[in-house]
Amino acid sequence: MALPRGKVFVALLSVATVVWLCGLFVLPDGHARFLWRVSPLYVVMLFGTYSLACIGWGLLTFSECPEAAKELEQQVKEACDDLAKKGMRLNLAHS
Repeated sequence: MALPRGKVFVALLSVATVVWLCGLFVLPDGHARFLWRVSPLYVVMLFGTYSLACIGWGLLTFSECPEAAKELEQQVKEACDDLAKKGMRLNLAHS
């Protein structure tokens, strides 16, 4: 039986936190300890960069669906016509 994503995330986050805290006690004072202390900030920055790259790639590879656009236009026109029959006046420009 597979674990839900939330439980897996919490488990991984707990392990990462324990490893990070152990590193704080093991490393001597100096440059390495400073880098270890700010490493969570770098992880968050890397995650943000990865997320923005994924969103950008999704926007670049987004495919258009002309059939779906025509179907949506038809549905909007039918809805406007139905509302006009019921007495509602709409100021929509139809192309």
